[in-house]
Amino acid sequence: MDRAVSRVILVAVALICVCDAFLQAQSLEVWVGSRKQEVDGETRSGSTYYDLAGLVRILQLDLDQGDRRVLITGPRGRLELTPSRPLVKAGRQYILLSSGVWLRDGDDWWVPADFIDRALPAVLDQEIVRVSDRAIRLQGLKE
Repeated sequence: MDRAVSRVILVAVALICVCDAFLQAQSLEVWVGSRKQEVDGETRSGSTYYDLAGLVRILQLDLDQGDRRVLITGPRGRLELTPSRPLVKAGRQYILLSSGVWLRDGDDWWVPADFIDRALPAVLDQEIVRVSDRAIRLQGLKE
């Protein structure tokens, strides 16, 4: 009996560790100088999405949410996103993402992972450097 209980406890601890590691892997680390912050992430239909409000807050961009669109304004321009569409309007150009923008629960905007590399540079006055799949670092633009 003791051996069976020990095995159950061992399996439970292993599952907790695996689940914890999986949940932590969902977040995105954003390094600004020596300061690290995290943005919530979630997997949906095989794609990784990040919380837009969290990204905007960390990057100190302006966010204007409407019913059918969201505007993100930064030092170099403005992005316009529409729910369920993989296109981001950046000035007179369109940027194609791998997946549509996700409007969760009616007012919670989430963007696919490639939004960071493809769309954000259009509004930032800093360069985004990929440290890993789940980590980026911001640094001054090279002139």
